[in-house]
Amino acid sequence: MFCILCYSAEQRELLWLTPGDPAHKVLTQHLHSKPFLSQIKLAAHGQHTGGLEVLHSLFLAYASKRLDFNPPSYIGRIKLAILDHNENCGRSILMGMCYMNV
Repeated sequence: MFCILCYSAEQRELLWLTPGDPAHKVLTQHLHSKPFLSQIKLAAHGQHTGGLEVLHSLFLAYASKRLDFNPPSYIGRIKLAILDHNENCGRSILMGMCYMNV
C-alpha cells in the first residue's frame, strides 16, 4: 500500500492507495509514461533552470508583455536581450568581499 500526504491518524485511514484501485492504476500509468520519465531524468540529475529563468527575465526587461511591438522591433529587442545575456555569462560576481567565478 502507498500513503500520500499522511498528517494524522484519521487522515491516514483515508489516504491509502491499494494496488488495483482505479486511482492507483491511473497513478501507475502516469508514473510509467514516457513524458514523465523523460522529465524526471532531468530532475534526478540535479539540473536546475536558473540560467533559463535569467534569460526569460531579460526578455521581459527588453520586450515587456504589457507593450505591443511590431515584429521587427520585437525581434531586435529579443536579440538585444540575448546579447546582454551572452555578455554577462560566466563573469565574476561579488559575494561579500571576495569575487567568485560563476
